[in-house]
Amino acid sequence: MLNGIVLFHDELEAFRLAYLEGLNVREASARMNVSEATYWRILDSARRKIAEALAYTKPIIILPREPPQETPPDIEGDEKKS
Repeated sequence: MLNGIVLFHDELEAFRLAYLEGLNVREASARMNVSEATYWRILDSARRKIAEALAYTKPIIILPREPPQETPPDIEGDEKKS
């Protein structure tokens, strides 16, 4: 198994918004639909992981965004009887 640093999609997005788009915390957190505190935590995690990967020459494994969960169809059927 490949021994690398796992970077979650939200961490990559926070990093991208900060360093490639140059957004401030308010703008980036709004873009990600999270609070400013949550954005800071996500960005800090991304920075630490990327720094570790660079310092120890480890590969970065980027996990894709999880697709939204579909709600299972109603077992009784689509229409509800009154």
